[in-house]
Amino acid sequence: MIQQALNSLEENKDVTRIQKLLLEGRLTTVQQNLSDKLSKPNNEAEDSFSGKIQEDTQAATHSSQMKPIMDRLEKWALTYTNTGLRAQFGTEDGRKTTQVQGQKKELPGWFFRLRSGVKTRRRQLRKKEQSDSLVNFAHSKWQEYRAMTPAEKRKKYPLMERDDFIQANNIAHKQWDLATPDYITSSVDLGNHLTNYSHWLKTKIFNPDTEQGNPLIQRDNEGQTLETRLGPNIINFDDLNEYAYEVSKGLKEAILLPTDISVQNVIDNLLRNAKGDQHKLTVFEPFDNIAKARIEKLQKEPNATALEDALIKLEAGQVHDESNIQQNKFYQTTRVIDGDTLIVDGQRIRLANVDTAELRTEKGEEAAKAVTELLSKRKIRLEIFGKGQYGRSLAYVWIDDRTLLQEWLIRNKFSGYLKHFGPGKHHQQLEKAASGQ
Repeated sequence: MIQQALNSLEENKDVTRIQKLLLEGRLTTVQQNLSDKLSKPNNEAEDSFSGKIQEDTQAATHSSQMKPIMDRLEKWALTYTNTGLRAQFGTEDGRKTTQVQGQKKELPGWFFRLRSGVKTRRRQLRKKEQSDSLVNFAHSKWQEYRAMTPAEKRKKYPLMERDDFIQANNIAHKQWDLATPDYITSSVDLGNHLTNYSHWLKTKIFNPDTEQGNPLIQRDNEGQTLETRLGPNIINFDDLNEYAYEVSKGLKEAILLPTDISVQNVIDNLLRNAKGDQHKLTVFEPFDNIAKARIEKLQKEPNATALEDALIKLEAGQVHDESNIQQNKFYQTTRVIDGDTLIVDGQRIRLANVDTAELRTEKGEEAAKAVTELLSKRKIRLEIFGKGQYGRSLAYVWIDDRTLLQEWLIRNKFSGYLKHFGPGKHHQQLEKAASGQ
């Protein structure tokens, strides 16, 4: 078609020479492209070389594997184009000279197609590698990725397109969302959590061995604890926790006081400290019922509570425990029930002054595992001072007579220091551990 146009232009005197040259150049390009497309290897050696290059190209899984293939192409091209050249040696003014005679051969069209395919494959692999790297970077180093400007991202990943960066941005945002607590700001939600926590505190005081987990360490679907999500609102829970401690202490006092007036004074003090707070009153309510029952008994029969008081003292660990455990003997731990309860020589031992998380919680499992590993190859000595609820011996546990297990639990953040749950024999040592000294 272009040739026909050229023939017609020859007859047209109004067509300029430049127009003719442009059409002739276009014709040459089309003919050359057609020749390249139709070009095939001329012999068995070229056909074998082309097939091997294509096979290796398809088998490559990383862009670094493409360099040897490109090197083979360039070496073949250099050899092919120099075929037919010959060197002529001579002398000139006493110096040796070399002259190359002949013309370089043009590379065939099939070679260009082959090399283009190799480059395309290399680019595809590089693009995939950059895509994988971008996704991994956005996932594992999302903070650094979010701090980068769009220009910095494009410079680091030049082969990536807009959709690739959108995907990476979404991944980094998701990681940020998972790492950032969904803080509780609604007063309604805060009130509901306080209500739940007050019921848990009430249960913990009046049923210490409950398996109900502490709401503050429960995790949401992003792995964040309630304690973390509360942010500054944790102060409300700390206040409620302090009041629960007052109730627990008041309970131990009230059930042993000898007169109805002294019991009523404890009731009045706790009621006053509640200041009408509904959550504190929830914790106070069972105590109020127990204390008033005590008043009623004291008013009816002042001397009839002696046996009951003795039993209460035994449960509170305030009398000597007739245990078979010898205080000056070392024992091997038979079993670790949880972070604060052991089986030693067939007896159930409850550690004084500490309270680890329940086994059903992540922290509780960690505490039990840590204590098991700590005691697995070491012997312990026990200072038993009484019995607690459910007949468990209350004790301080020494590891190799050097390390107090209670102190170890506190320093490793598996428990706080519960001053009221023990006789206070090692109070100063445990209080220092709790304060990080």
